[in-house]
Amino acid sequence: MPFEDSPPIEIDTEPITETLGIQRRTVQMSLKQLNELGGLGWESVRAKIWRPTVSQATHSWRSTVRPDDPQFAWAIHSSRVSFETRS
Repeated sequence: MPFEDSPPIEIDTEPITETLGIQRRTVQMSLKQLNELGGLGWESVRAKIWRPTVSQATHSWRSTVRPDDPQFAWAIHSSRVSFETRS
């Protein structure tokens, strides 16, 4: 686990979903449950949402939402999501 002053750890769920053939929401819920049970020791878990910016060819990380944000579930189904954590 990273030290307190270390940068956030980013977990890109896309390879996990492709390899295991499961939905991004399943990965998100699993990470959240592990964290709640103390299995990960993470202080926070946030999702970075990958969305189109100017055109379909140009993308950037546009927003970061926490799992308790109502927009989070929508983001899981509509865009590429990476998880950012800090221990």
